[in-house]
Amino acid sequence: MLNKQTGVSTAPMKKGQWMKKLMDKRDKIDGLDFKKTLVLGKAGTGKTTFASTFPNWLFLDFDKNMRVIPDADKRRQFRIPFERGDDIESMVKDIFQAFIEKDEPFAPGGEFESVETIVIDSIHKMSDWMMYYIVSNNLKKNPKKDKPGFEGYNQLKNSWSEIVEKMKDAPCNIVALTGVRTYEKENEGTIEIQPMIEGAYRDMIAHEFGEVYYFDRELKGFGDKAVVNYIGYSNIYKNINMLKTTHKFENGSSIPYKFNNPTYERLYIKGEFA
Repeated sequence: MLNKQTGVSTAPMKKGQWMKKLMDKRDKIDGLDFKKTLVLGKAGTGKTTFASTFPNWLFLDFDKNMRVIPDADKRRQFRIPFERGDDIESMVKDIFQAFIEKDEPFAPGGEFESVETIVIDSIHKMSDWMMYYIVSNNLKKNPKKDKPGFEGYNQLKNSWSEIVEKMKDAPCNIVALTGVRTYEKENEGTIEIQPMIEGAYRDMIAHEFGEVYYFDRELKGFGDKAVVNYIGYSNIYKNINMLKTTHKFENGSSIPYKFNNPTYERLYIKGEFA
């Protein structure tokens, strides 16, 4: 029996059909061998440059910051720019779904056939523009004057949940960049780090990634180098020296909690942390 509005069958599945459907989905979607990486840090700490070291990237560009990438002009076509007022949720979900399905432009012979990494630069700007669209189009308010309220933030949380599921399913590396707010807790002697994302999903998003890094800078000799601390899973906003990584090298060693000048190859291939 078909639902007249959706055209989808409402008849119960026969024995064995559910298993076939699940096995087909398993064969179609396999993102387990790829890095899903969240990079937090203030402006100028090397987040975008680090993301550009991942193989065969496609930038979802919200920050217009690709000028910092060496030889960016040579890969200018591997950039999708967005503007405030766009239906960001729909556009980003469509991009990931096209990648999963290998539809154009990710199909064999397509412009983005070679893409292995999708970079979101940055998710805090993306989140701001998602909320702008929710307030102006869904709530029919003035996003420059009116507050989104509970309904707006709830819609934003649901939008993030749907996008993250697409990111998890995509068989490619994902690198999501975000600015941070930091607060020193005098009584505890710790620093609280929060992504610059509005709403409840701010406190949830790091749990969706296998790799979480905090980028900072410190003076060394005559100049400064990008320094990375990667931070904890359960206490991500409490202590910047806690560990979260799923990566293991063949000898069983892990990435250290602090290292300099990171690149994809140094972190995940060679294991060089000098």
